Amino acid sequence: MQRSKRNYKARHFGSALAVTAVAALTLAGCSGSGASNGQTKALEIFSYWTNGSEAKGLGAMVDDFKKSNPDVKVTNAAVSGDGGLNAQAALQARLAGNNPPDTWQTAPLYGLTQYSDANLLQDLTSLYKKHGWSKVIPADIIDAVSSNGKIYGAVTDVHRSNALWYNVDVIRQAGVDPASLKSLDDVIALKDKFAAQGVSTLCVGNNDGYGSRVLFENTLFASLGVQGYKDLFSGKLKWDDAKVKAAVQTYVDTIPVWNRDNQSLAWHDATQALGDGKCAFESMGDWAYGELLTMGFAYKKNFDYVEFPGSAGTFLANADLFVVSNKAKNSANALKWVETANDAKAQADFSKFKGSVPVRSDADVSSLSEYQQQTAKLLQSEKRSYSFQQGAMAPAAYVRTFSDALIQLNNSPTKVDDFISTMKSAAAKK
Repeated sequence: MQRSKRNYKARHFGSALAVTAVAALTLAGCSGSGASNGQTKALEIFSYWTNGSEAKGLGAMVDDFKKSNPDVKVTNAAVSGDGGLNAQAALQARLAGNNPPDTWQTAPLYGLTQYSDANLLQDLTSLYKKHGWSKVIPADIIDAVSSNGKIYGAVTDVHRSNALWYNVDVIRQAGVDPASLKSLDDVIALKDKFAAQGVSTLCVGNNDGYGSRVLFENTLFASLGVQGYKDLFSGKLKWDDAKVKAAVQTYVDTIPVWNRDNQSLAWHDATQALGDGKCAFESMGDWAYGELLTMGFAYKKNFDYVEFPGSAGTFLANADLFVVSNKAKNSANALKWVETANDAKAQADFSKFKGSVPVRSDADVSSLSEYQQQTAKLLQSEKRSYSFQQGAMAPAAYVRTFSDALIQLNNSPTKVDDFISTMKSAAAKK
């Protein structure tokens, strides 16, 4: 897709609150009061990195920032929970109050253009030209943080979402070869072996619905493939297509093999349970890798992974990026933060804790783990798409409808047709 042709509309905020935010900031812009471009001693960033590995990764990036900006006080207006949806709601409230943070975390594509199309962001194209970033960042990733020929986002890292993590001891005791799993049905079929050990087949942290959203998306992505997945969110493929219905049914078939306490656990609690050997598998992006290391578990010894069954050779990317408000109170420092976010060393320092990989092709990943070095190569070579449920492939209202509908489906697994109908209606309003 050409950057100059991407023109998603401000309606992608998807709520009256967001529309109010757009109106408030647009009026403020018309009043002539621009962002402060003077040098200040403060910087406010807004993110949803709050768990152990996330906080450590962000801390490493802040340390890199402060090496060249030692006098700047950095404040992280962190909001946790619900895979970032809570943070998005809090951010909309701040935008509605004409009180934007200097820089905030978001997703590519729709996650970015909902703000750029509403004229809320600073154009970062000149920084990309100044530092030559376009030469070391994949063109499709730059395209995903651009709109109408201008670049608005600085991508700190990329996670692989389509992974299936497993507990090494549990799998060994069951006599299972994870590499032999060709479909999610193969995983479900192992339930009796794991039940004999007194463990669950799948760990799902679902107190806010996030764990099941990741599992659903990985199931959908593996079932449809990269192109089919893109076609679903472009409208070429419909939610009532037989392939989509089959994927939804496969997802539903996993529910009986989840941990019974799934609704009382957050995703990282389920990751802890995986490390503790309370379940065999967890479907989660490789932020789980960083979390498992932070929890004290050892890669290969205590846990390992395979590509999510059915998705071999493809990469479902979850990219994290920062944008800069055109009303930033500390604009100069926010732009320096962007320089840090796109710095090769800072990206490696961040990923060391987060479990992700740098987006820059020239980043030195020798200090990263074996897993991350492999993933960094795959990022550059495998066919990829971006995460839907993290906000990249569809507007915020669409994602919220999906989240609510999936919770209903989890509670009433026989109502697949109702779920399909809801999502078909949401797609029609996109």
